[in-house]
Amino acid sequence: YQRRVHGRAAFVATQPTAGGLQCRFDNTKEACDSGNPCPGAVYGLYAGAHAGQLGTGNTDATTSLTAAVGLQGIDIRQICTGDHVTVALTTYGKVLTTGQSGYGQLARGAANRSLAFRVAPSGESFQRVFCGNRHTLASAGSDVVYYGSGGNRRQVMPGLGDVARRLTEAPEPGWTFIFFSLKGIACGPFMCWYVVTQWRTGTDVLLVAGDDRHHQAGIFHRLDPSESVDMPEGVKSFRQPVVSFDVSVYHGSVVTADGQVYLRGRNVDGVLCRPGRATWNHVPLPDGKKAVQVALGKFHTVVRASDGTLYACGRNRAGQLGTGDTQNAYALTPMVLPAGLAAAEVSCGMAATAVRMTDGSLYATGYARHTGLGRPTNVLTKIATPGDFKVKAISLSHALMVQMGEEAVASASMAVRPAAAAHTAAKFQPAELTVSVGSNLQSGQCGPLVLTATVTEPGAPTCTFADSAGCDAATA
Repeated sequence: YQRRVHGRAAFVATQPTAGGLQCRFDNTKEACDSGNPCPGAVYGLYAGAHAGQLGTGNTDATTSLTAAVGLQGIDIRQICTGDHVTVALTTYGKVLTTGQSGYGQLARGAANRSLAFRVAPSGESFQRVFCGNRHTLASAGSDVVYYGSGGNRRQVMPGLGDVARRLTEAPEPGWTFIFFSLKGIACGPFMCWYVVTQWRTGTDVLLVAGDDRHHQAGIFHRLDPSESVDMPEGVKSFRQPVVSFDVSVYHGSVVTADGQVYLRGRNVDGVLCRPGRATWNHVPLPDGKKAVQVALGKFHTVVRASDGTLYACGRNRAGQLGTGDTQNAYALTPMVLPAGLAAAEVSCGMAATAVRMTDGSLYATGYARHTGLGRPTNVLTKIATPGDFKVKAISLSHALMVQMGEEAVASASMAVRPAAAAHTAAKFQPAELTVSVGSNLQSGQCGPLVLTATVTEPGAPTCTFADSAGCDAATA
């Protein structure tokens, strides 16, 4: 009933006497766990010993999605994963982290290991979080202030220089974008990309910081090979707004609002999806389709089209391209999707790909440990989700983390005990029980709701459903 209270509740009506109803409230399952999933709960999957990034309270391998510890009863707005750290952002702007922090990316002082989610202390209320390989990043306020902690090759904290190891008490103030608003951040091992929007013109601009050793950004030609950029430097503006972007070890990519895909970097095993070198390559989708998202692995690229189809290129030794084989692809190649399904979100790990479908189901392909499937696959394979819940969001790095949405099929039941022998038909009086729910059962979808059960004869209730907001019973 209240989204921030993760638990199961039952409303029980009993009829001890003719014509009378007694009601009680029973909440016997107060916590979310793998056997009792709740909307918004976070689950992890990694088929091998891990560093604690699943937040399950241990480092054991998992063969199915397992509930994270430390997030019960907390509304989670966003999750993201780095190499060995998972970050969760609450709706109230607090950051929680779990995993192994060799470079301070837990943002919890000298703590370098955690098996469950714990709060990263900060006086700020953050709006978004971003995970790099060894970085934790957050934006606060009006999205113009940037904070970060973790390992640094000048791409994380401008002005810090080459800090090989940095432990922070909390995410630290970075800088304020003057005349720009921050649109998003993506980080690879050696470089971070920042897309900002100019206030005056509304133009989106790509800024970069870090080490451009593989020419992902095109700034390396200006520098001595031993140097890197320690303040964000503008490298490209776009005529169309940027709707998606990502950067990895060897390459980076941008998708613009007109559905065009641009890639640049070192073309290892075809990750740029066409012959070419480091320059910005425009890669059109087959059949004139429009792109809406790009996700990058270490050696592969996946593009999601507006119709929910997926295209991939690059290295395919682990089957991460999902094309039905393990042959590298040097051009955008269709991924094999389950019949009747379309992709709503895609996330790439080092050698694996995870996909959330429009129906809320979860699929993955590639390196067995990272997908949690326990076996290598070269086509998208379904991962079972707890209960009847849909998947709301996914993030894949060295481990797969998912956040549950609402139940796939909402259900309700009313059990009526047979009337006692003394309650004869002559003594029985019709009774009616009306339950009004003042707040939405599913936030933003339905309500207020009224469920009315009318007992016309012993043991035979009839139920009617009414709502004042135009939702049908099936949806509610």
